[in-house]
Amino acid sequence: MNKVLNKGILIEELTREASRTLGEIVRLEDPINGRCFNETDMHVVIYGQSYKNDGFHNSLYVLKSKSATPILGFDCDGVYIPQGFRAKFPGGSILDGPFAAKYDDLKRIRVSSYEGIPGYPTYTILTAPNAIFKPEKSGCNDSDKVCWAIPSTFNELQMYGPADAPTAPLE
Repeated sequence: MNKVLNKGILIEELTREASRTLGEIVRLEDPINGRCFNETDMHVVIYGQSYKNDGFHNSLYVLKSKSATPILGFDCDGVYIPQGFRAKFPGGSILDGPFAAKYDDLKRIRVSSYEGIPGYPTYTILTAPNAIFKPEKSGCNDSDKVCWAIPSTFNELQMYGPADAPTAPLE
């Protein structure tokens, strides 16, 4: 039964396509959501859709260790590295927090390890960011700033109150 239809599609392909469930089709076609994978033993603070009415385009969330944001319903736009922490990116560059690492849509952000070096706790992030913003670049009025909360200190971080991000176990 290997007949070809007039548009070049095999009957077997049509049968396979028709037998896929809607859930399978949606999972395969995840067109806009960025995802974050936290492979570390520590929590990671990430940016996602705003749940507050504070004027910022995104809110801070806590992504628990050994978990990932879900395929649907949550768009991870970046990672926050707090004061007193560092992030190591592809190519070996290491940046001191506080800062926001911003990612474009569709990015798969992997935080692969955490080293608790005294005085220099460091996250290793395997995905290069599209932009880095320091706290002084947080604001919604100027074109050279990002409209995200970028806390300067742990006290400010607590004030912004990161929520738990919806998570799934690592795949």
